[in-house]
Amino acid sequence: MANNNDRPEGNQGVNRPAQDPVFLAANHNIPMRNYAVPNLYDFSPEISRPIVEENARFEIKSVMVQMIQNAGQFGGLQGEDPHANLIIFVEICNTFSIPGVTLEGIRLYLFLYTLRDEAKRKVEKNKELEWEKAQKIEIGVDLVAAAKHQLQFLSEVDSIPFLHEGPSLDRAIYRYNAYWLPLLAKHSESPLFEGPLVVPLDCEWIWHSHRLNPVQYINDCEELYGKILDNSNVISTTMVESPCLIKETENIWNELYPEEPFSFNFNSQEADVPKDRQLSQLEKYTKYDLVLAVKRQTPFFYQVSQPHMKNENFLQEALARYRGFLYLIKSSMDESVQMFCVPTYDIDLIWHTHQLHPLCYCKDMKKLLGLVLEHDDTVTDRTVGEKLDIGFTGTTKQWDDTFGTSYSKIGAMYRGPAPRMQGGVKSGECKLESSGGIAAGCGSKVESSGRTATAGCGSKVETCGGITTAGCGSKVGISGGTTAARHGSKVGSSRRTTAAKCGSTLKSYRGTTATGCGSKVGSGGGTTASTCGSKVESDGRTTAAGCGSKVVSGGGIAAAGCGSKLENRWRHCCCGCGSKIESHGGTAGCCAGQV
Repeated sequence: MANNNDRPEGNQGVNRPAQDPVFLAANHNIPMRNYAVPNLYDFSPEISRPIVEENARFEIKSVMVQMIQNAGQFGGLQGEDPHANLIIFVEICNTFSIPGVTLEGIRLYLFLYTLRDEAKRKVEKNKELEWEKAQKIEIGVDLVAAAKHQLQFLSEVDSIPFLHEGPSLDRAIYRYNAYWLPLLAKHSESPLFEGPLVVPLDCEWIWHSHRLNPVQYINDCEELYGKILDNSNVISTTMVESPCLIKETENIWNELYPEEPFSFNFNSQEADVPKDRQLSQLEKYTKYDLVLAVKRQTPFFYQVSQPHMKNENFLQEALARYRGFLYLIKSSMDESVQMFCVPTYDIDLIWHTHQLHPLCYCKDMKKLLGLVLEHDDTVTDRTVGEKLDIGFTGTTKQWDDTFGTSYSKIGAMYRGPAPRMQGGVKSGECKLESSGGIAAGCGSKVESSGRTATAGCGSKVETCGGITTAGCGSKVGISGGTTAARHGSKVGSSRRTTAAKCGSTLKSYRGTTATGCGSKVGSGGGTTASTCGSKVESDGRTTAAGCGSKVVSGGGIAAAGCGSKLENRWRHCCCGCGSKIESHGGTAGCCAGQV
């Protein structure tokens, strides 16, 4: 379609209403022959999306839909008058007024609610065709497999708090600029060895955050090194299976940078950047604020850390939705509509993964959009009416209009703010009292510990003289030695070492005791081990009880298999699955029998 600059000389600069004969006749500067030629320069054969102001918050209310549907819907059947249906529809829409949205916009958004039956099916068929078009968008890398790798990497980085702030982060940024990028440039120009280059974990984290501003990263690479530095011949340390791969890169690193170790201990007092190695002293370094970039990316893993995010089917669907997301952006650009599209977190995970392959992302985006698509992660205010909220509302509406499906997806929405990082421990609301050295997780409570106590989410720890650990929802009380309690377990009155797993109960024992899920151990003077659902009581020495077994009054050493029962034994006893042993003074062994 030609633009205004391509108009013929006699028609140039004429802006007139298309159906105004008076205006036409009054314009004596236009030759008569031009009146017989249709003017198509301002004509578009497609339906254009109406302009909606950037700050407008358009929301379809149920009363609007009810009014339209109550007035009668058009089904496309013989005998129905579509013109009468449209007249009624226009009259109803004229009663609506939404700030920032034109009347044409209101009509277009509400029109689908006037249809039913065959007419509606034809429209839905068109939406299915739109989805099929979106799935034809070409992407030059396996984003599903790469997304799984990204999740594994982010999990590793998330466990190292020193990479998120402070001197260690500054040191990582220096190492990235001074050592990693120059090494990557050398390897890209001429491979230093046959295998892939292994990137140090700290440098990879900074590189990761840098690439997630794709336009900035491409500009920095071209300015500093004359080309885009890609990841095509690079492997993450989290993906290395053979130590030999790391050794090859480490040897090259040590040869080029003998003063700087390949792997660095950031949990040390030497993490500060030496005064003679400041970023500003480097010949080449990015001016992009990588500290802020890292801080913006730090909370992302929490949003995508749930187990289903690694599921193959979930990721395949996320890839399909990502193509749909790109299709919406392309449609808006084709219609010259400025739209701030906001992804859900499944789409965002795939989008991030695509950006982490700079050459592929650049090529794919230029082929699809004619430019490198920007990724703006600086907009974080989720307040109603702000840019992020308005953008998500608009994206949701555009998705529904284009594809006829729900944009929101279970497991892919905002989970709330990520837990804060405090001293290397993520914690929420917790209460700590009278502790010598304590770390408490989200919602936990720790009181009166003479040494070190750790309580998981929702757990309670009281009066521990030694070292105590309580898992989620567990309770630990009056422990003189070392006690560990897992999810939902209860531990009381322990003088030595105790471990209690999910749902188990431990009481009144002086030696070392371990209990499995749902088991119960009481009055143990020696060493006791009890697995899932078992019960152990009154043992003077060492006792082991299998799944669902019961051990009572053991003076010596006893072992009970699954579903077995042992009582009143003074010496050694071994009992197999389903067997029962009572009142023996010596040693007995059996399987599925009775003694």
